[in-house]
Amino acid sequence: MKKIALIASVFALFSPGCPWAQDLHKDINVEQAITPTKRDASRISILPTVTLPPIQAATLNYSNKVVTTRVPNSFTTLDPVAWGDKLYTSPYRGYFNLGVGMPVLIGDISAGYRILDSDKTRLSIWGQYNGDLYKREHTTWHDHTASLGIDLHQAVGRKAFLDGGLDYTYGFHDMPGDDGRFSQSTSRVNLTANLSAEHSGLSYLAGIRLQHFGFYNPHFPGEEPSIDDPYNGYEPVRQNLVGVTFGGKLETGSSSHIGMNIDADFLATGKHYVAGVPFLEENAVHMPSQTSGLITLNPYYELHNSSATLRIGADVDFSIKSGKTIHFSPNVTLAWHGSQVFGAELKFHGGSHLNTLSSLYDITPYMNGSIAYRQSHIPYAIDGKIAFGPFFGGSVEIFGGYAKANNWLMPIVSGIYPAGAVWEGVDVEGYLYGIRLGYDSGKAIAASASYEGAPGKWDRAYYEWRDRARHVINAELKIRPIEKLLLTIGYEFRAGRSCYIYLDEPEQIGGLETYPCEKVSLGVVGDLRVGAGYALTDRFTVFARGENLLARKSIYIGGRPMQSTNAMIGASLKF
Repeated sequence: MKKIALIASVFALFSPGCPWAQDLHKDINVEQAITPTKRDASRISILPTVTLPPIQAATLNYSNKVVTTRVPNSFTTLDPVAWGDKLYTSPYRGYFNLGVGMPVLIGDISAGYRILDSDKTRLSIWGQYNGDLYKREHTTWHDHTASLGIDLHQAVGRKAFLDGGLDYTYGFHDMPGDDGRFSQSTSRVNLTANLSAEHSGLSYLAGIRLQHFGFYNPHFPGEEPSIDDPYNGYEPVRQNLVGVTFGGKLETGSSSHIGMNIDADFLATGKHYVAGVPFLEENAVHMPSQTSGLITLNPYYELHNSSATLRIGADVDFSIKSGKTIHFSPNVTLAWHGSQVFGAELKFHGGSHLNTLSSLYDITPYMNGSIAYRQSHIPYAIDGKIAFGPFFGGSVEIFGGYAKANNWLMPIVSGIYPAGAVWEGVDVEGYLYGIRLGYDSGKAIAASASYEGAPGKWDRAYYEWRDRARHVINAELKIRPIEKLLLTIGYEFRAGRSCYIYLDEPEQIGGLETYPCEKVSLGVVGDLRVGAGYALTDRFTVFARGENLLARKSIYIGGRPMQSTNAMIGASLKF
């Protein structure tokens, strides 16, 4: 493999840093009112996300070990029609959205159509393209993502539903390399099928998922591949996943039930490299193809009434060919919601994570595509919150948490050929605290603001914040001066962000050779954005948006400079 200088990788020493995003993995609960599965109105572009959301509500993914859902958006992007929310009430069967941006080129196109629409069958097709070209640091950067998919919801009898989907996503991104721009493409295929039903007090779900994700077509500036070495020593890694889910819930009384969820995922990884300290090229070890797995059992008991909910359970993880075999973690929830203006919730949870390439790619697409990683485990995580309101349209939420994560993948500045982000497994623990304020007049004005804080050291940080941020502020104001016009202004701020880099010269400490590491500031991310949308008719809406209006300079993980001030105009049509 080609030797790469550290200079190209230590971009963070002189530049602000990059944001991260990853969903919180919450407990998986198979409680069902047997409602149809609906496609979320989330973005399907695979681009880096500027901010991390705070604590998010848990969602019923069919597995909390792999990422098979749509990828969150980034940059100035066009929100699709809320197709999932409107599927069963909207008189429209299709949508088409188009957005075009500048200063160079930003393009968003999304469309969908419900082919079949009856009492028993919903068959929908959809597609989306997101791309951008922009200049920064005297270089033109490229991102392209295109997806196509088909979703089916089928009623089977009176109390059973079959839901399935097939989608394909192509991605192309470039990033800084030792000799110039390095680029690679990706392919992702998701196939899912799930059956949910209820009979005589028993609710159950059974599902299967298949996924392929891989890096392809690496391009090396100034180098021509040979027949014997088509990738110039670079080994693009690919993964195939097969997973199954079984879940059941049995009523044991008018206000209680017992349940069991079982997830099993098996991941086949092709030839790849494994990185090691101090993360130079010679520390990357070539590995043959291998298969690992993760099986999770989640038994639980739940008691609930109109005022409170108590859930007592545990996660028992069995890892196959990936570190320690058995892990235990709590799965306990206590919530009180007996008042319309006050609520409280406390959760104890944890679990293991496969660390698939697709899940890491969803954090940043600018990653080294030759390295694969082992599983991570969260022995325990505690999340709590209390909420007041609404009082005359206002509300207050105070929240916090503490978590410990073992072998949790955090970004490291490396010199591993040819380019891209590399992750290191770190045993990290830390707290998170915050407050969120909100106001909604019901028609004309809606506002929200939040502050969150966490430590930002090597092993003392909140595991969900990959950039080890110390302070995070989010604020947004929406005004509707007239019924058809909506104005939005928002600001996102992340301070105290940092990364680490190993020094290439070891030190002798207590007779042991140790490589010291240094903290590297990633600077402050600040994104001031404005937007306006006007509904000309019930079917047709036009909009305009601007982002990063303060032109803050930042660097995404993997070395890509963030786009400066940019804007988009567009329209959406329902038909």
